Amino acid sequence: MKGHVTLFVYDHFLPDFSAGGPVTSLCNLSQLLQQDLDIRMLTSAYVYTTGERMTGIEVDCWTSHEGIKIWYATERSKVQEAILSLGGSSEIKVYLNGMFSLSYFVYPLWFARRNKLKVVISPRGMLQDGALRSGKVKKMTYLKMLKMFGLLNRVSWHATDVQEAMDIRAHMGSNANVMQISNVPVSPGGVLQRVKKRAGELRLVYYSLIAEKKNLVFLLELLNGPGLQNVSLDIIGPIKDPFYWELCTQAIQRLDHPERIVVHGEISPDKSRSVIGKFHALVLPTHGENFGHAIVEMLACSRPVLISDKTPWGDVSKQGAGYSLELDKTKWTKALEEMLAWDQKEFDAASTAALRYYHSKFNFDDLKIQYLKLFDSRIL
Repeated sequence: MKGHVTLFVYDHFLPDFSAGGPVTSLCNLSQLLQQDLDIRMLTSAYVYTTGERMTGIEVDCWTSHEGIKIWYATERSKVQEAILSLGGSSEIKVYLNGMFSLSYFVYPLWFARRNKLKVVISPRGMLQDGALRSGKVKKMTYLKMLKMFGLLNRVSWHATDVQEAMDIRAHMGSNANVMQISNVPVSPGGVLQRVKKRAGELRLVYYSLIAEKKNLVFLLELLNGPGLQNVSLDIIGPIKDPFYWELCTQAIQRLDHPERIVVHGEISPDKSRSVIGKFHALVLPTHGENFGHAIVEMLACSRPVLISDKTPWGDVSKQGAGYSLELDKTKWTKALEEMLAWDQKEFDAASTAALRYYHSKFNFDDLKIQYLKLFDSRIL
């Protein structure tokens, strides 16, 4: 399949990692396939959280970052210029990520359709009920317009789990051409850290964007329970929603011992494993994840997780690798109390189960075969 270009398109990419999961997904996928495909990344030159132009990069031309060929566009006209620079339009397959960007979804979709390029769309969780909850009327109108103008006719869809496949068909019709392939996770590699665990102590880490969808306030309010005073929480991740972060800070201030909450801000992905591996467990009471890279990375670090039942990893409880629970405060409090009571032996058993669970879910050779099929230029 060399000689054909597979063009990944998303608003944000490395070295800006503040947009979270999709950036990680595309980076891992690029690294998995770059020996087999001519992969190019088309993205913006601006930081997700601040809107400021990134420093230390070449813009509006093909450059590279960590071995990946990238075009950092400064304006919409440069998106078209990037695609035209590839030449041989019949040999380009466009892989659009996300659904609600004018410059990096609608415009390249329109351009690709006008030039009869083959298109694959990965919604990246944006068709989930939880994701559509905010601004639902506007988003549903937007989707209706895309369909009305025929921009979504004869495209292929990439779903990362069963729920996303159902979401795509619910919005695009039962006959939508959907291929379900899991995201590419972080590889387990490296020496796993051993962590001491005594009954009566629990060090949790929240490692995700700060946004309403991630539901951090729910957790902070639980930690004021009388049996959870010895639970500490480190918060890692960029602030996507300043208003929601203000609600979080207010919840922290209401705690009897607010000093047990430590806020780190965002950290570079290349440092994440050494940081999150120091904790007993990851916690994420999210309203919805179509993958959840932080969850998978914690499992790869041989650490259990406490997560909502709105992720693809609902069977962690059955495998002894942590808890996947509906967002019920009584159930979450009970799980936290159980984890707090773990001694070293019980914690080590949960940690071993977490890594075993990770290995049971991912086969990199199989993933490569599936993605090569998805991007085969002979397939629409």
